[in-house]
Amino acid sequence: MSKEKLLLVILASALFSHIMDFMIMMPLGSQFMRLFDISPQQFSFLVSSYTFSAGASGFVAAFLIDRFDRKSALTVVYIGFTI
Repeated sequence: MSKEKLLLVILASALFSHIMDFMIMMPLGSQFMRLFDISPQQFSFLVSSYTFSAGASGFVAAFLIDRFDRKSALTVVYIGFTI
């Protein structure tokens, strides 16, 4: 597999997991609210907290990411995301 194809696979898997997070959280909202006994306001905070943390992480990473190799930085960030 060429380097370009490997990079595309890595980027596609990162995008896929990002989209799946929203596709799993939103449809299961009623079950989460019932199971964890939370209000709709608390659930909306739970969903939006991911967006706010991604924004804050992106802002911080904008200043630090240039110090590292792109491939290794993407791999570390993706592993952190999956954890």
